[in-house]
Amino acid sequence: MKYITMNKTLMELNEEEKEFKKLYRTTEGKEILTKPMRYPEYQQFAKEHPGWINLEVFYAERTRENLGSTIADVGEIERGEGIAVERHGRYSYPLVHNHAYIEIVYVFSGRCTHYVDDQPFEMIEGALCILAPNAMHVIVAMEDEDVILNILMSKEVLNQSFLKMVKEKRLLADFFENVLYGKTVSPYIIFPTGKDAWMHELLLAMYQEANEKKYAYRDSLELYVRQMFIHVIRQYEMLAKVATPQETQMQDNIVAVLGYLAVNYNQVTLKKLADFFCYSESYMSRILKKFTGKTFGAVVTELQMKRAEELLMQTEQSLNDIAQEVGCFDYSHFSRKFKKAYGESPDTYRKNRTKIYTNEDE
Repeated sequence: MKYITMNKTLMELNEEEKEFKKLYRTTEGKEILTKPMRYPEYQQFAKEHPGWINLEVFYAERTRENLGSTIADVGEIERGEGIAVERHGRYSYPLVHNHAYIEIVYVFSGRCTHYVDDQPFEMIEGALCILAPNAMHVIVAMEDEDVILNILMSKEVLNQSFLKMVKEKRLLADFFENVLYGKTVSPYIIFPTGKDAWMHELLLAMYQEANEKKYAYRDSLELYVRQMFIHVIRQYEMLAKVATPQETQMQDNIVAVLGYLAVNYNQVTLKKLADFFCYSESYMSRILKKFTGKTFGAVVTELQMKRAEELLMQTEQSLNDIAQEVGCFDYSHFSRKFKKAYGESPDTYRKNRTKIYTNEDE
């Protein structure tokens, strides 16, 4: 019963949304409220339209240095703690802004147009977008059924609840971290969860927890977030989508490609990889270079050497066995690649690290 009530509360327009909706129904309103604007543009617009809702003071107070663009950190998030859950306003001014913290956008129902770094893309029900800190963006939601939830958290919370979970999948962990913090590709990741009832109920429970603020609600929200990421990684990790800054079309398969490489690095060839995804070898080479900044050979070698380093430190396997396990032709081939990556031969690397650990134990 409580979820039904909260669901109804989510769907209802508040008074400000009702006022904006009236403006949106005008010819000028449709143009103004659907086109992203920077804060100086809004200030000029507010002067020229005194009859419209004026949020200039609100924007100034909530942003750093009163400049109207960078939303100030909120409460515990500023200290690296806590999580906040808010409902995005419908029919509101499409003011481009950014955050110093992580924002996760979830389409609870309906759809929205999301502009990130001036790149528009549609988000439909169930879409979950992890947005990097400092990415300039704005969400345009112009129907009553467009219910968008924003989950706000610090980098520390995301690192512990999401990136830490994919760390064992080395290539994917590096890629996701680079998307969110490296800026080599568009600073967001989208997971299409569709009409996943479990996700729907979880986000509804999170919104209720954040609004009621009962005892230990922050701890409860953190647990909910961990559950959310576990579910997303289990069910939707390989469906993740990203886009390059120069292109509006998303690359649907890049995460699946990287996931395939992370598993098959010791036996894959460029031809096998390209054939598996029905691409030409040249196209596969291009998308790998575009999204990772590395060639196919460099990606595979990095995976091989990282795994070899783990085996040297964590097992007593012979060097020949390690060479075969990571996919090198023979020990000589393995030794050359390892020395280039780590500056020492595999044998020397293992002996030096063993001495270090032995001395520490003593």
